[in-house]
Amino acid sequence: MARRWTREEEKRAPPPAGQAQDFAALRTGGLVGISDRVLADHLMLYQGYVAELGALDQARAQPTRFPPSIPSGELAALLASPVRDLALTVNDGQLGEAVAQVEGELTARGIVWRPLWYVGEPDFWTTDQATSINLPWYLASDRLWELVNDQDQRYTREEVVSILRHEVGHALGYAFEIWRDGLWRTTFGDFFAAYRDEYTPDPTSTEYVRHLHGMISAANAHYAQKHPDEDWAETFATWLDPGSRWREEYAEWPGALAKLEAVETLLSSWGRAYGPPINTRVGRRVPYTTLDGTVGEYLGLHAGPDPAEALLRRAPTVYDAVVLHEIYFGGLARGAGATGPGPAFAAAVGSGGFETWWADFRAVARASTGWALAVYDRRGGCVRNVLVDGHANGVPAGGDVLVALDLWEHSYAGDYGTRRDAYVAAWWRNVNWGLVDLRTMQAAPSTALLLPLAAPAVLALSAPASTEAVPPVAVLST
Repeated sequence: MARRWTREEEKRAPPPAGQAQDFAALRTGGLVGISDRVLADHLMLYQGYVAELGALDQARAQPTRFPPSIPSGELAALLASPVRDLALTVNDGQLGEAVAQVEGELTARGIVWRPLWYVGEPDFWTTDQATSINLPWYLASDRLWELVNDQDQRYTREEVVSILRHEVGHALGYAFEIWRDGLWRTTFGDFFAAYRDEYTPDPTSTEYVRHLHGMISAANAHYAQKHPDEDWAETFATWLDPGSRWREEYAEWPGALAKLEAVETLLSSWGRAYGPPINTRVGRRVPYTTLDGTVGEYLGLHAGPDPAEALLRRAPTVYDAVVLHEIYFGGLARGAGATGPGPAFAAAVGSGGFETWWADFRAVARASTGWALAVYDRRGGCVRNVLVDGHANGVPAGGDVLVALDLWEHSYAGDYGTRRDAYVAAWWRNVNWGLVDLRTMQAAPSTALLLPLAAPAVLALSAPASTEAVPPVAVLST
């Protein structure tokens, strides 16, 4: 592929952000005692967790695989190695064999000229009108080749040889400026035509050879139709391949066959690539020794014997952060706490009564470094107050979260500094007890028996209160 440096380089697309809940009512109505700025920052943090969860889910959908032939210690060291510090050459391993094979094919055609091969950034390319060919660093050792084949793109040795033939076509054409020849121009077109990154090929055309067609990625489909220079490189590669039998394979494609015959005339009959080259310009290069980052960072992996474990260990924390934030925000409405708890929740807290539950919940909130939760324990048939460190340490199994209170500093420090009790009091004034009652009835179906008697109140409680200022309830006193 010719590298046209005047165009903007392609960049990898970011992972999908996931689906964050909007909580539009909170954004428009705000909360009593919690500033809009703190609320907006908190919602933004939640969206960040949603994005991270989406990225983790995407990564886990394509689990990492590691070649069993690479010992774990060697793998950890390799992933942690800066790319620029690797000892890589063109002549090692399978890549060296592929280069030697293509150079042998040139020799068989009577061509003694050689391109300037070098190990560089992660792609194959030849600088426009120059004679250097970039070879991806991750193919310059058999260990790296084996690793990248399990993680990123998969290259066979035969595919690499085919790509090298294509790149040699570019470099040779530039070195001897064959594109200036009248036969080249009448056969392939205008060398200076605009180079298109996006093009619409004709899949039924018989005017072009299909050398890289369908190889490595769909982007190489009908690649000869991309530009006259690519048409030349594809045709040259087919001509150079000793196993192509191009006169037989393209006998029914007169347009493509005429181009192959033109290459034969230019290079074999007219000897346009014999003798010293006209152009020896090396052009712009990006050697691997100029690249930043480690092998693991390029592959998107952590340096360790089993980087897949990092995804598995991180996922519960991020998942809980998303879900608990959604329960927290979803259970708030401006001033709704003035109504007090509903009958279903009051019944579910047990014989100790609501005041006892509330005193215990405040004690949990004072001690927590993450979350205070009121959870309906299906096994015990009661509500339990749970202290959660971080996001994931302490979340009970088999429980339904009815109330979630975020106690990370980002939820209150911007408004109250270290005065956590003042934040808890403000949160209390916004608890949507109607929604808590509905959650309780879903978790404990027996509490639904209370619904016929309490239906009007429960339905009213599920809607945000319109009062602008709500006095604190008596149970907040300490």
